[in-house]
This record gives sequence, C-alpha cells and structure tokens, in this order.
Amino acid sequence: MVSMILWIVGATAVAAGVLVPVILGASRHREVRSAKSAARSAYRRLGFHVETLGVGDDVVARRAWEDASERWRATGELLARATTAEECAAARATAMEGLKRIDDARRRLGLEAEGS
Repeated sequence: MVSMILWIVGATAVAAGVLVPVILGASRHREVRSAKSAARSAYRRLGFHVETLGVGDDVVARRAWEDASERWRATGELLARATTAEECAAARATAMEGLKRIDDARRRLGLEAEGS
C-alpha cells in the first residue's frame, strides 16, 4: 500500500514536471506571437507611409521623414532578431516613434496627421 502511494506521488511529480513547462511554454509562445503580430502591423503601417509620403523641398518635413525611415529600418532589424515578447514590444515602440515622425512631417506639409 505504501509503495503504491509512493508510486502515485512519484508519477504525479514526474507528470507535473513535464506538463508545467509545456503549458508555460505554450503560453509564452502565444505571447510572443501576439507581440510580434502587433509589431509587424506597426512596421507595415510605417513602411507604407515612408514609401508613399512625398515631402518635396521642405527641409523640416524631409528631416522628419528621414527619421521615420531610419526607425522603419531599425524596426525591421529588431523584428528579424526578436525571440521574446519584450523584444517584439521594443520593435513596436520603435515603429510607433517612426509613425509619430510621419505625423510631424504630414503636419508640416499641411496634411492631416494619421494619428499614430
């Protein structure tokens, strides 16, 4: 009877030792996937604006566009290396900074800001 109880306790401990990391790993994987999706969305939005906004000869608007363009490149690099939710969040934050610079350029050109 005692050996049966010890066997059950041991089997339960082994099962918990295997299942807990699997469950936690799946949760982390979903978290990373979600964070990466949000970062990619901001990256694509920023890329669209960088590629389509014409700033002409306005020096201030051009500087804001160049800043946004640099953040677009940096976001792409961060996303390519991102393996954690925190790294994905940093990539998204970089893209959002770029979108703010796009809004600055658009305002300078007399256009409506997109609302980053």
